[in-house]
Order: sequence, then C-alpha cells, then structure tokens
Amino acid sequence: MVGTWEAPRQSLISPNWQIKFEKDGTISKIYHRIFGEIIISNGGFYNDGPDPGTYIFVTLGPVETQYDPCSKVIKVRIVVEDYEMKMPQGILEGRMIDTLIGKASDDGKTWKAEWRNYGWIKGAQEPDTSYIDQNPDEIIVFQKVDSSDANVPNGKTQ
Repeated sequence: MVGTWEAPRQSLISPNWQIKFEKDGTISKIYHRIFGEIIISNGGFYNDGPDPGTYIFVTLGPVETQYDPCSKVIKVRIVVEDYEMKMPQGILEGRMIDTLIGKASDDGKTWKAEWRNYGWIKGAQEPDTSYIDQNPDEIIVFQKVDSSDANVPNGKTQ
C-alpha cells in the first residue's frame, strides 16, 4: 500500500486521482479529481481562480485509510468539511465525502476501487446516500507508481 497510486490520467497535464500513502498508513498528499492537489497536513487551501475575482476555498476534514493485508482491501475516506467556489456565474458552496474502496492485486501493482462521491450543495436537495451506497460513481483502477515517477502538478494548490 505504501507509495503513490495513480488513476488513469484525464490529460497530460493532470492526473485523474493520485494518492500518496505513507509508511504509517496515512495519506500525505492527494490529487483530487475535483479540487486538484491537496497537501493533507495543510488542512485545506485557497486558490485564486483563472478569472478576476474568482477563487476556491476548501476546508479538509478527516482523511482516513484502512488496509486489510489478508483480503488486500484498501479503504480511503476523504472528507471535505466545506468548500466555496466563486465563479463568474456565482458562488457554489457545499461539503462532500469521497470513498475509494477496493482490492489491491496480488502483485501489489494495481488497486481496483469503487469511487463514491457524496455531495451536499448549499440550497440543493440532499443526496440520496442509500442510492450512492448501492451505485458507485465509477470503478477506478489505480496503478502503483514509483514516487520518483509520480507527477503531481506543482500548482498553487497547497
């Protein structure tokens, strides 16, 4: 489990998902599919957006990991306590929980995980968590990459 795991890339510039597990089982850094790079010890981040007056602010909650060496099941739970995105069209506020749960291959080179995103958007209807529980957003096959090969962009997000 230790090392960097990367999902198939969305583009040449940025990963889809990338998670760095430390020797003690914690996660030190994530490239989050929605928010970009997050350094866990920072507890969140603020970035100016691409347009004047736009920004994103994220407050991170607990990032939990669990690994069962017998079953090889890896579980990750990422809590975003709240976020605010100021866009030219308005402000989007909410909170979310992402879970990635699945089995690592016997050779330890891949991890096939079910991704579920539970999102609460201010002013919108509550998500149907029982439906989300039964229907993952996507099955993601992560590849273990050598940390020297990991390419988390060194953008402003920290």
